Amino acid sequence: VLTLGFARRFATYKRATLLFKDPKRLAELINDPQRPIQIIFAGKAHPQDIGGQNFIQEIYQLTQRPEFQGKIVILENYDMRLARYLVSGVDVWLNNPRRPMEASGTSGQKVPLNGGINFSVLDGWWREAYNGENGWPIGEERDYPSDEVQDFEDANDFYLTLRNQVVPLFYQTPAAWAAKAKKSMASNIFAFSAQRMVRDYFTKLYWPAVSYGRLFAGEQSKFREEYLHFKKELAAAWPYCSFENLAFSQSALEVASAYAQAELRPHHHVEVPLDDTLPGRVFESVETDIDLALYIGELNPAHIKCEVVITDTTATSTTNTTATAIIPAALPNGDALTMAVLPLTASPTVTEGVMHFQGHFKSFDGRPKRLRFRAYPELPGCMAKFELGHICWY
Repeated sequence: VLTLGFARRFATYKRATLLFKDPKRLAELINDPQRPIQIIFAGKAHPQDIGGQNFIQEIYQLTQRPEFQGKIVILENYDMRLARYLVSGVDVWLNNPRRPMEASGTSGQKVPLNGGINFSVLDGWWREAYNGENGWPIGEERDYPSDEVQDFEDANDFYLTLRNQVVPLFYQTPAAWAAKAKKSMASNIFAFSAQRMVRDYFTKLYWPAVSYGRLFAGEQSKFREEYLHFKKELAAAWPYCSFENLAFSQSALEVASAYAQAELRPHHHVEVPLDDTLPGRVFESVETDIDLALYIGELNPAHIKCEVVITDTTATSTTNTTATAIIPAALPNGDALTMAVLPLTASPTVTEGVMHFQGHFKSFDGRPKRLRFRAYPELPGCMAKFELGHICWY
């Protein structure tokens, strides 16, 4: 018999009773004589969580109804021993919190070790783990006008997915079910394990930090002397760094707005400015050459980098640029944001403390782009891009 499991802390946002939103539809599914279903609940509520305790009572009372008796049960005294039996014995693991309230929801991470498959709301760890082939989602990733509407929509999606996808796969194509279980194992077991986590901490954080620290070790460390000397230079010279000139090729179509008239004044805050405190320049669909002049004074030009930060405030946009990364983010007003970073190339000569950077930007998706420019110091050997703590924006 197809067996579904639901076991965890009975916090109210985890919506343990969501399956019973339409008892008639649920009863029809579990009592199909050719394709029966059984559901096992377990869990405990915090002693002061009255709402969670009421959920346990409600589920117990529902299991006593004739149409559910013997098909849906809630087990007492939930502990690690009982959890071991559940995660190793069920075919499908349920998790249906109210999105986006799930911090991690790790109970389903144990199930693939035993060949089980997850059936969960796209929130917490399952949002990261689900790849379209290793389990099933519940509901959609969108906002709802109220919790009641979200509960109704998620419950309806649960019934439809269970009837049209989960049940037929289990009973009609066992080989395909086994293949899906294997995909669940292959994609989840190592990715969500302490072994992977510890390895990542070591290789990506601890060992690089140890190696970096060794560069500073010893009284005769050349890197330490160079590092401290450069930081001293920056503290004195960087406040005077500023953009002197910004030029575009004739093919650029700049939007006539206050952004285009912004002053070339320096902004020295390190965080990425996503609002209009740093306007930038706005363009329609363009292909343009960029020439940017930056005053650096007596600083070593080999240690100065410059980039263009490109943002698109259209929610469904996909920026077509020659950028190094596309990062989803959000604006303070709630609009979606696509951000790309385009490095500029430094000219070999510096004249009276001014160095030039060039680049080529193109975008043909029909949406305006806002270009902001940033220069920052970089010393070879540093661990992080903005470790030195200085930046100049336009």
